[in-house]
Amino acid sequence: MGNEILVSSDLNQEMIDAGKSLLENLDKKNASINSAMWFYISEDEEWKLLLTSKLITNKGPKYLYTLIDSINSKIEKQIPLNFILISSPENPLIKTLCTAISTGNGISGIRFSKNYINGQMIEDSYIYRMTTP
Repeated sequence: MGNEILVSSDLNQEMIDAGKSLLENLDKKNASINSAMWFYISEDEEWKLLLTSKLITNKGPKYLYTLIDSINSKIEKQIPLNFILISSPENPLIKTLCTAISTGNGISGIRFSKNYINGQMIEDSYIYRMTTP
């Protein structure tokens, strides 16, 4: 069984590596991840791994959380489920970010901080993937 990572108020390399590993494994399971990023939620002073997939619409969120939990149990650095948010690709935040950033289907590493897009403040994020569905 893997070691759970500690998610802190500061994004660290361990969190970045764990998010990348989870995304790679979700890709192997054809999870149709359109966007994946660490996103800082200032009101809570914590980072969340935000994933969007059309599977949310087709199969429901429980299916994707179950898949994530199954993968998490097999990888070295696990991200606690309470630090993972899943959403439809129609999420307004994602639609806004897609107007400014497009990574293609690979895995990137883009730090996007203290920027406004269409009047919405993005305090801090680390983007692995940002594609339109």
